[in-house]
Amino acid sequence: MDDYVIGGKTGTSRTYLEGIGYSNDRFTTSFTGFIETSNGPIVGSVILWGAKGSRIKVDDSSLDILAAEFNQILGFIEQLNEVDVEGVEPMTSVSPQKLKRRVDQVSDGDQQERVLSNAPDAREGFFAVPKVVE
Repeated sequence: MDDYVIGGKTGTSRTYLEGIGYSNDRFTTSFTGFIETSNGPIVGSVILWGAKGSRIKVDDSSLDILAAEFNQILGFIEQLNEVDVEGVEPMTSVSPQKLKRRVDQVSDGDQQERVLSNAPDAREGFFAVPKVVE
């Protein structure tokens, strides 16, 4: 299906383990992507919590198989475009949910020591980073 435009963004962060701190080998990895269709965009997200390793490698020999899988998914999405959704309100969940609210109050979090304990290099209450611009 060559006529689709697909965009997306990935992100990876170290997973916080209660009582231990940030893990060096467990990661929270996400991909959010969108496909523009004639009925508007379709957005999807995949999140892997606590995934081991930091990268997923795909062999060149597997690319044809992955392309076939993605084309099958896009074919299913094309079928969804044929569904009559006239009068159907957009929703974010299959069951009604009310988000918890809290006061939007600015604070320093009072966790400077805890946050800096995960830094590879911290000095005088700040993250220390290598100089990158001369």
